[in-house]
Parts: sequence; C-alpha cells; structure tokens
Amino acid sequence: MLKANGKNAVKKGEIIFSEGEEVKQVGIVLSGKVVLQGEHVRMIRPHGSYLALNSLGSQIYNATYTALEDSVIYALPVEGESTIRNIIAKNADYRAIMVSSQFRTAVELYRIKSSLNERAQGVNEDRIPYYEEGARIPLSATKMYFSYSEEMAHIQVNEIAELVTALLEDCAEVMDYIRSLMDAMCLRSRNNLFDYICEKAHEIKEKDDIPNEVNMLLNGIADEMAFQHKELSSQTQDVPDLRMDTLKSKMEGLTSGKVPVAEERSQEEREEDIRRDVASLRGSMEQILKFAAFGDADSETLKANVDHLVNAPDRMSVEDDVKRAKKTITPLVFKLYLCCYRKIREGLLHPPKAVELFMNFGMLDERLLDEEHLRFLCSIEPEANEGPCKVVTMMEWLDMIHDGKREPSKSEFDEDYVENLRSLKKQGEITEQEQKALLMDMDRRVEYEVMNMQMSNSRTLYGQPSSYMPILYKEAIFGYLDKLLVTRKKINESVQRLVKVDYSVFYREVIYSNTELKIINETVLKNVYPDVILFPLFGTNAAMWQEIGSKNKGTPGRFCFPIMTSSNIDDMMVKMFGRFRWELCRCIQGMAWNDVKVKSLTSEYMDYIQFYRKNRDLSDEARDKVKLQIQKSRNNSRETFLIDYEAWIKNEANGSMKMNKVARELLATYCPFEKEIRMKLNAQRPYEVAQARSFRNAVKKKQELELKIKALQKVTPKVPDEIINTYKFYAEM
Repeated sequence: MLKANGKNAVKKGEIIFSEGEEVKQVGIVLSGKVVLQGEHVRMIRPHGSYLALNSLGSQIYNATYTALEDSVIYALPVEGESTIRNIIAKNADYRAIMVSSQFRTAVELYRIKSSLNERAQGVNEDRIPYYEEGARIPLSATKMYFSYSEEMAHIQVNEIAELVTALLEDCAEVMDYIRSLMDAMCLRSRNNLFDYICEKAHEIKEKDDIPNEVNMLLNGIADEMAFQHKELSSQTQDVPDLRMDTLKSKMEGLTSGKVPVAEERSQEEREEDIRRDVASLRGSMEQILKFAAFGDADSETLKANVDHLVNAPDRMSVEDDVKRAKKTITPLVFKLYLCCYRKIREGLLHPPKAVELFMNFGMLDERLLDEEHLRFLCSIEPEANEGPCKVVTMMEWLDMIHDGKREPSKSEFDEDYVENLRSLKKQGEITEQEQKALLMDMDRRVEYEVMNMQMSNSRTLYGQPSSYMPILYKEAIFGYLDKLLVTRKKINESVQRLVKVDYSVFYREVIYSNTELKIINETVLKNVYPDVILFPLFGTNAAMWQEIGSKNKGTPGRFCFPIMTSSNIDDMMVKMFGRFRWELCRCIQGMAWNDVKVKSLTSEYMDYIQFYRKNRDLSDEARDKVKLQIQKSRNNSRETFLIDYEAWIKNEANGSMKMNKVARELLATYCPFEKEIRMKLNAQRPYEVAQARSFRNAVKKKQELELKIKALQKVTPKVPDEIINTYKFYAEM
C-alpha cells in the first residue's frame, strides 16, 4: 500500500493498485505514466491523471494500475461516500486536476468504444463535444475556474463518473460480442465455422473440385481473424491464442487432399490453458446469470442465498438458515440450467467456461470450491464414447430429447410426456389444439425432462438428503480428485466386466415379423444396452430410471450416474443390473408379473418370498435370514431381490455360497452366468442342481428354433439374422 497523503516513488513495472482488491486509496500521477488494464479496456494515464477515481462506486478496483515508467504517485485515502467531497475541499488544485482528468478519461473511453462500434448506443453523445473541449482547456484555466466552487467540481466529477461507468459497460458488451464471434469463427477448439467449412470442403473434394469461393471464404476468415485478434489483444486480456499456422495448414490440406492431424498440445500449453480457464472463472455465478438472461428477481434470490452459503461457517450444517438457503437454491438451479440450455441451443453466443462447467459438472460459484477443485474441473477434456452403452452428459441427453432421438423420460409419478399432456387436457388446463401443438414442441419436451427426470434423480444420486444441493461445494466432495470422475470409459468397462458374469441381462424378448417369409409375430431375443446419463453433480448413488425408453419394448433403458462419485462404480452397476432385471421382467409380463401360473423371474420370486415360511426346502435358519432380508428391504420386493442378486454376482459367481437353495435355483434359471462360469461351478453339486433347469430350458428352446430354421431354409437360403442370433444365444447356453 502507498503512503497516504504523501508522494510515492514507483518503479517501472510495479503494480500500484490490483484489480479486485478493496479500494482503500486513490492516486494522482505527479510524474511518469501509468497503464490501466481492465478486463476489456487498456488506457495510458499520463501525469496529472487521477487513478481509481471511477472505482469508488464499486468499492473494488475495476482495473490493475501498473507503472509504465518510473513515476511519482500522490496517494489519497478513501473515506467512504464523502471521499470526493473531502478531496475537493482539501485543496483547490485537486478539484481542477480531478475534473481535467475525468474529461480526458471520458473522451478516451468514448474513442475506444467508437472504434469497436461506430454507433455508441446508450451514451449521451451530445455531451461528448463538451468533454472534448474540456479536455483541451489548459490546467491553469481549469484550476482558476473550479477554484471558486467545490459544488460545481463535485457535480462535474460525478456526472463524468456515471458516463465512464456506462462507457466501460458498453465496451465490455462490445468486446464480449466480438470475442464470441471470433470464438464461433475459429478460436474455440470444437464446433467452429472455419473447421466446419474445411470438413465440408473435404467431403466435396471426394466427389468434385472445391469451388474457388470456398478458398476465398477461408482466406477471408483467416485475414479478418488476424486483424481482429491483433486489435482485441491491444485492448483486453486473456485473449485465446490465434494459431495462424494451424489455419494455413488446414487450408493447404484442401489443396493437397490431406486432412491435417490435430497437433498434440505440450504439457506447458495444457497448463497455460488450465491457468487461463481458472482465471476466467472469477465471478462465475454472475457470468452464468448474465449468459442465461435469468430473471432479475430470481437472480437476486439465488445470489443472496449462495452468498449466505459462501459465508456460512459450516455448509454441511443442519441449522435452519443453511437448510433454508439450500432449499431455496435447488429449484432455481434447475430453472437456471434450462435457461442456459436454451441460450446454448440458440447458438448466438459461445458459452464461457463458467457456463460449460455449470452445465456439465454443476459448478455455479467458484467461491464454494478450492483452487485444486477448479484446476481439476478445467483440466477435464472431452472423450469419445467407445463401448456398448451410449454414455452421455446431461447436455448431450437434452440435445437427444430436443432432436427427437429419444422420448422424454417418465416423471416420478410414472407419467410420460404424452400422458402428461393428456392429463392436462382432461383437467381443462389446456385445449385439444394446445395439446397437439405442445406434442411437437421440442423445447417443452426438454423442459419436461429437466423439471421431472433431472430434478427427481439429482436428489437420489446425491445420496445425502440432509445436505442435498444440486451444485458443487467443497465440503460435499470427498475422495481423491483424479479418481472421482465418472467417464464414458469407466462406465463401459464396468458394464463389460459384469456382462461377462450375467451375460443375458440386456437380452429381451421382442416381436419380429417378416411378411415376405410369412413370419408373423415371432418371439426373438434382442440385446439392447441401456443409455447412461451423467448428471452434473457429485453423488454416491446411481438410479435405474427406466427399463425401456418408450412404449416400444425394444428401446434402451436409462441408467443415471453422477459425473463425480467416491463410490465403487462396479458396486453401483451391480445394483443397476439387479433393478433393471426386475423392472424389465415386470414390464414384459404386464399384469401377470406376479402370477405364479405364468412362469417368470418376478412371479416365481414373489411366490418364494410370500410363502417362504411354508417352504420345505428352507431350513429354520434360512427362513430367519429371508425374514431379515425382507425387513432390511422394508417389504420392497424389488429391493429384496436385489440383495439376492448382489450375492449372486459378487459371491456365488466365485463359488462362495451365500444364498439358500431356493433363491440360488431361481437366480440360476433367470439370471444364468456366462457359459465358462457355469461349467466351472457345475463341479459342485449344489450348483449342478440349481443350473439343471436353466440347461433344460435352453435345450428345449434350441430344439424349437432348429425346427423353425429348417422350415425357413426350405423357403429362403438366407434365414433372418434375428432368428439366427436367437438360436445362437440358446445354443451357447
């Protein structure tokens, strides 16, 4: 800090005031020059200029002031709202210097803005010539004029301070707009216009010559980006690097026909990107609210409650004030998520890093996290989906809903989007015409998904009801950061490991017809892996939300996982498999799901737990264990089955007997192990007995299909793959 009410010698390159720090002093440049570097504006302040005078209204420095050469600064203390009056009253020369400095600041800012945007909207342009004339008046004349009245100087300084604030906001808005255009053109690493044109040009080249207009367009983009990048870099900070050599390489690739391979970034480049991204997260909640154009009332409510949590001594507390803040924040977060998604779909502005982290990981305010958390989030890079399951982020899932690739999920009341509209019409809330319009309204489908499936599952996935809040805060994150991330690769590897044990889990019976071959309503098996949705939060649970995606029983189910977890993914996946088994059987069996006359997993298991007391195949000890199992699952038949299923996969598959005879036979019949495991376990008599029924059923099905295939071969040499694959399934059992 400078010595107050005195002269301070400052060396070249020394920082006088830092952006973001509390305003405790303002300064006067007595000699030398000082550079003012704000987020969007860079200005040189010569001798006779006031420093940080226009920061008094915000109480923090809105720019960093650095000595451009050896300088002398006179420091004046800040004394609340009366600071300007106190300075003016202290010395008649101060008021003249202050007015003259403000004149020059206003004129220079106006010129900067005019160079960015020829139309200075929102600024009183009639006053600009007046300020320009004022800036040209000799300081001695200004001193003489304003020495007669403190009030005139005070009014003049405040008037220009308001103009300076408006100009700074306008400059920031125009800078953000130019930067977003440059991002969309070529600066952002993915989905930019330059790469899109190059990609389409390569597709054209495969069939024909590339039109000259394409090359002219690419050259025009490159030249314009070079100019704009130079101009932007001279005024603002943290401008992403423009790799002109990369752009030229891509254009040359069109001529040579070679698609340039993306360069591997060095560790230093990655570290620099992370540092820049972390720095850009300052004021992340404000950035997100501004990007989403969130309502003023909701914004103020959200900010007030988040600020309360930021300052709370214990954010995991169950005290009323903390619980109330979290309860208020929760619905607003989902509303904000929907607003951000709509803005991203518009595609007019590229979302800043803060919005990207909010949408994918639930990071709303950087103050709720430590530096290491922010660095970790910024270091996460996108990955390709390689594996049997389609693993998507919540953003990607909403895109699939919006594009009509998936139907909206059911609500917690088991009501899908179409049924919900039908209910609203029945209740008289919408007309038949509105119902038809809403049925094709993709935005409303996305809203239904966010406000029902996402909102309901977020609480379940979080796993701690007392401290639930769908945004990241450091107290709720535990474990090693590098092991917390749930990736597409981890999900698919877990699925593949467990499918090697319960290999038939995703097979289901569907109806197949082929009129040419006179095949009508033939039952075949289809292997349908589920969609896995990664929710933007840290949690300890997973949820099996739907066993099928729509009315069509051949559509994939829906598993929900938190994108960060300290739980074991394999353990979570076993639970998903068990619940999926149960619900899929219930869905396929319909009304007969618990009718023991119609043999199925659910009907036989329900019969087993309902009449276990009379079952002669169970010992007294086994009956007691079944009773405890039912109590533990709170009489929920699916959760009772899940306990047996977990024992079946984790223990029985390894030859460790944890189940009773009856339960083992049921699981062996309807959830058979992979062939190699079955043959190995058959060496033990209890497993041989348990698996005998499964073998008999498979042989019977195999023989039936052999007869059908022989009959089809008389009609056509090529038997449909659906029937051949079903035959192979039973043959390999």
